[in-house]
Amino acid sequence: MKLIPLIDTLLETREESRNDTRDYFHISEADKCPRAIFYKMKGYTGEKFKADMYRKLDNGDYVHKRIMSILVSLGIVVASEIKIPETNLFHGRADAIVTIDNELYVLEVKSMNRYAFDKLEAPDPAHLKQIQLYMHYFNINKGIILVENKDSQELKEFIVTRNDKILNEIFISFGILKEMTQANTIPPKPNFNREEKWRCDYCPYRKVCAQHD
Repeated sequence: MKLIPLIDTLLETREESRNDTRDYFHISEADKCPRAIFYKMKGYTGEKFKADMYRKLDNGDYVHKRIMSILVSLGIVVASEIKIPETNLFHGRADAIVTIDNELYVLEVKSMNRYAFDKLEAPDPAHLKQIQLYMHYFNINKGIILVENKDSQELKEFIVTRNDKILNEIFISFGILKEMTQANTIPPKPNFNREEKWRCDYCPYRKVCAQHD
């Protein structure tokens, strides 16, 4: 092998698992494990991603760029990569705001493998929480989650409306997490069910988390 070790070495020099001390949350963390968020914000060292994970992340970025290029050509993009007004709780950047039939929508572009895509009959909970927050901060009542199958490029879309119940639950849980991070109190470990066990298996902080059980 000649090229693969060179490619992998370059990718693995990235700093995606770097310490990320801060006092606010990213909207992309809306459905993530609170303990993992705590470890990242407090500067705990997590395991670095392998090269294949970086390639998967890059592929997701390319999906986004390709779809956005099409939407721009359609002339329906009002704004792209738009930051929310910064708050003490959340920072974030929506993929786009688009207009269809003179109505504004927050747009989130996602991609997933064919196994997850084939089972997708409703918005992924993480995607739904993220777009709810964007709709809240931009004061837009409708959103579109557009999902591409990474293997076939098939698309699914979900039209969602602002849901104050979901928003209140997010703000309450992250308000509590904010207080815990300020007090340097490690959150309790979530009781994930069997289908969510992958969260722990792929968590870069699983070793340090095990020390706090």
